[in-house]
Amino acid sequence: MKVRDVMTRDVITVSENTTLLEAAKIMATRNISGLPVLTEEGVLAGIVSESDVIRLKRRLHMPDYIQLLENLINDAHPEDFASEVARVLSLPVREFMTKRPVTVKEETSVAEAARLMSEHGFNRLPVLHNRKLTGIVTRRDLLWAMVKISQDLTK
Repeated sequence: MKVRDVMTRDVITVSENTTLLEAAKIMATRNISGLPVLTEEGVLAGIVSESDVIRLKRRLHMPDYIQLLENLINDAHPEDFASEVARVLSLPVREFMTKRPVTVKEETSVAEAARLMSEHGFNRLPVLHNRKLTGIVTRRDLLWAMVKISQDLTK
């Protein structure tokens, strides 16, 4: 079975200039965990994911989680934290995305895509044809492929 048999073809994407907040809203409302990021020319520039949003602490220059809780308990200016979060969420995704993501071709086997995801710890792989994004294959797509293969074997 090939990636083209299981990939999602109607891919929701964002541009490099999309804010992190806009990307987060798209992921939340569409129930997806990551978005390919395209240049103005439509070339894949990277991927922004839920993990990138969740790891905002790195960019917030805030204390560790425990220290943050302690500060909030002690009434230490939670509005400063909120304004810093708002500032970071207004930045473009190009500052947070994974650049040069691992990609696959439509002809790549499902087994190879699964190996790449496992090896690199990715939840999705962009699918390219002639350097253009034609789809995305996710862990869920691979799970469905395994179910289908299993059903075909038991027939």
